[in-house]
Amino acid sequence: MYLSHPVRRMRDDPDERGTARLVVETADAGPDLAAVLPDLDGEVVREGRFATVVELPERRVADLVVVDGLERVETADTLGLGLDPDRPDDGERSATADATEPDREPTG
Repeated sequence: MYLSHPVRRMRDDPDERGTARLVVETADAGPDLAAVLPDLDGEVVREGRFATVVELPERRVADLVVVDGLERVETADTLGLGLDPDRPDDGERSATADATEPDREPTG
């Protein structure tokens, strides 16, 4: 499983009062995050086709990353996965769409 550097820091040295917003990618037969997160004082913020945005206390990140079936965990703030929790159309977009290009208005 891949953990980004910020997630590893949260796992190893959490801010006891901090909150983590993470993008979690599961294996095909991975866990139901909506069922797992309440036990970790967390919640699903947005579900997409390829990844899920979750929020939980930083002190619980270590418990999340040991759940079987996770493929990748990264911070939501630093990723351009095309999975913006505030955009209603993101469930239809690819997890890699816009990964390198920001949203831009047409010019001309």
